[in-house]
Amino acid sequence: MPAGTTTIAEFERGVRSRFGAAADGMLKLYPHATDAEATDSARLLARDAYMASLYLWARNRVRVGGRRVYVYLFEHPEPRASGPSFGTFHSSEIPYVFGVLDRTMRPFTQDDERIRAQLQAYWVNFVRGGDPNVHGLATWRPFVPGTPDVMGLGDRIGPRAAVSSEARFATFEAYAKAGGHLSVL
Repeated sequence: MPAGTTTIAEFERGVRSRFGAAADGMLKLYPHATDAEATDSARLLARDAYMASLYLWARNRVRVGGRRVYVYLFEHPEPRASGPSFGTFHSSEIPYVFGVLDRTMRPFTQDDERIRAQLQAYWVNFVRGGDPNVHGLATWRPFVPGTPDVMGLGDRIGPRAAVSSEARFATFEAYAKAGGHLSVL
């Protein structure tokens, strides 16, 4: 199988291993009738678990800390000259934030430069005053418990759902409430 492909059996085995008693509920929510569906669902489930964990952390942080929290989901795959794409992954925004696109061998484009400028503007403004908002860019609202939105950065700028569906979020939330761990340590 090509790199990055997940079979139906691998997906089911992985979900059962990872989520135990909650696995049946997870499997019902993520289609996996074919290897292609299993591959897509494996990626989406991993992203959803990460974002549900982040959402629950932010909700608790706002409750306990009483401070504004700015939560985001970065979606923009790093360009590749050849070979398989790893898509967007945790920390893939770092070259954009630090403005080091010219220090890699990747074929960055004007879109990458636009994203770099946006991310740097948000980050610099946040460092300066605790609020990332910059005149001329989409408003990045602080996290509000009870709302499903986080800030989308990268290819789509603006509010978006943290998890791909309300039913999926509810399943992750119930799993966490029952003592399950969403973040991978």
